[in-house]
Parts: sequence; structure tokens; C-alpha cells
Amino acid sequence: PPAVLAMTVAAFLHVAYESAAPMWVELSFLVFFTLGFAFLHIDGFAWNSTKRSKQLVENPKPRAFDARLRKVIEDETALGKHDAVLKAWRVGCISAPTPPELIKPVVHALLDLEPEDAASELLEHIRKHAMVLSNSRVACAVLDAVARAGEVRTMEELWEAFQKDLRIKPTYQMYEMLIGGFASVGDEKKVAKVFETLSESRMKLTARGYSLTIKGFLKNNMVDAVLRQLLAMNTQGIHIPPFAIVQFLRISCQATRNCEAFSALSTANIALPPEAVSLLLEDCAKRGDLEHATRVEDLAREAKQPLLCGAYDALLKLNTSRGHLHALELFEEMQTAGVRISEGLCVGLLS
Repeated sequence: PPAVLAMTVAAFLHVAYESAAPMWVELSFLVFFTLGFAFLHIDGFAWNSTKRSKQLVENPKPRAFDARLRKVIEDETALGKHDAVLKAWRVGCISAPTPPELIKPVVHALLDLEPEDAASELLEHIRKHAMVLSNSRVACAVLDAVARAGEVRTMEELWEAFQKDLRIKPTYQMYEMLIGGFASVGDEKKVAKVFETLSESRMKLTARGYSLTIKGFLKNNMVDAVLRQLLAMNTQGIHIPPFAIVQFLRISCQATRNCEAFSALSTANIALPPEAVSLLLEDCAKRGDLEHATRVEDLAREAKQPLLCGAYDALLKLNTSRGHLHALELFEEMQTAGVRISEGLCVGLLS
């Protein structure tokens, strides 16, 4: 009944009051502490919301590059239409940063059509979208494209602007792009200067950096410069790719420096791949130099390198022309190894 419930509630409240009366100070502290904590939490939430809103206003999320224009650039790049690539890019870059995968084709198009203004236009675009584009990754992509095109002046202009204007800290990957660009035009002095800068910055050139340098010097048939890089790699214990040795010996043979190049590599204990041995022996056969061919053969056998068909052909021709019995040993070895005897070799031996 309601009368009983009212009496029960009244009794409960009376007991509660009698029990809590001596602790009114503690209860008051607990109430105010709870209210204060709640107000601080609400205030902090409001401040964080304001901060996030301010950041969104000051640094709005960049817009994505137009998907249709991206497709146009990709398609026209495949067709080699640089004018269409540039036209589509200039429309899209007004409101959005260039995606990383489109940077190289855009740079190639700029260098092909407007090489004089390429650097200034690229830098203006990067400044406009600095939050997304002003970083070492983008700088590497731009420098790589410019270096491969051999536009050293533009590369130097961009390098200076990246550091002084955009405040992009150089990385060893960026230095590698710079080295590759200088090497591609055969500027060994500037390559050496970058090496010094790397050393002063306590950075070590990687195998990729050496490979880019060697490729550039090979492109310019710089025998001595390539040899210095090969010896430097060997000294530092970096694996020398076979292509570098083969191509070095190729330009050495073209410069009639076969013996000198072979001597330098063998002195440094740089192993010759089978393709390099074959190349050296073929050059010896052209010049009729049996003595040097014998040295090359001995080194290859000492290193237990297999002889290729071209190497056997060259050795057979040289030894047969001199009437050496070693020609018979080579012939038997070819049969045992299952090396096919070419028709050209047969004709050469019979003649």
C-alpha cells in the first residue's frame, strides 16, 4: 500500500541522513571533485575539436588528381605524345598535386618540349602543393628523370632549389641521382666533388650509386674513370655486377687497351665472368695475340671459370694458326663439354 511504501522510504532516508551526517565534508568534496572533473573533460573535448577545425582550415586535405586526366596522361605517355601529356597535366595540377607515379612522365614531357622553363614550372607546382610534394621522395623522382635525360643544368638548378628554397634535406638516394646525372655527361670532376660531400656527411655510396656512376662513364667510353669506380667497389667489398666488368672490357678493347685493362683487374683479384673472358679472347684473336690469350685462358682455368663457345673459337684459331698442339686439347675439351663447333670456326680453321 502507498502508506507503507511512504513510511519505508522515510525510514530509509532517515537512516541514510543519520549515517552520512558526520561525513558531510567528505561528501561535499566528492561532489565538487566529480563536477570539476566533468567540466575539465568537456572543456578539453571542446579545445581539441577547435584545434582540429583550425588545422583543417589552415592545412586542408589536398584534392586528388582528376582520374580522367590521370588516365589521359598514362595513355599519351605510352604513345609518346608529350604535348598531350603536358596539356592534361597543366589542367590537373591547378587544383591537385601530381601523383608520384605521374611525376617522371610529366618531367620527361617538360624537358622534351620546354627544357628552359622545366625547372621553374616544376618548382612552382611543388611550392603550391608543398604539404604533399615537398619531400625527398618526390625530389628523387624529379632528379632521376632529369638526370636520365642528361639535362645537367636543370638538375643543378633543381638541386639548389630543393635545399635552399624548399628545405628538403638531401638523402643518399638524392645524391645518387645527382652522381648519375653528372656521370651521364662524363663530368668526372663533379662526380668526385659529390663523393667528397658524401664523405663529409658520413654517407657511404651504395652499390646502386656506383652502378649509376659506371653506367654514365661507360656511356662516354671513359676507360680510366670506369676502372677507378670498379677498383673502389672492390676495395669496399661491394659486389661488382658482371655487366660492369664486361662493358668495361668492351670499351677497353675498342680503345686497344685490352692488356692494360686485364692486368688491372687481375692485379686487384677481380674475378672475370665467362662473358668477359670470351670478349678478351675474341679481341686477342682479332689482333693475333696468342701470348695474351694464353694468360687470359690460364687465369680463367685457375678461377675454374667455364669457357664459352666464343672463347673456344678464339683459342682454337690462335693455336691452330701457330701450329700448337694445344689446339687438339681444346678440340677434345669442346667435344667432352658438349660445346657446339660453329661453321665459322670450321671455315676459319680450314682456311
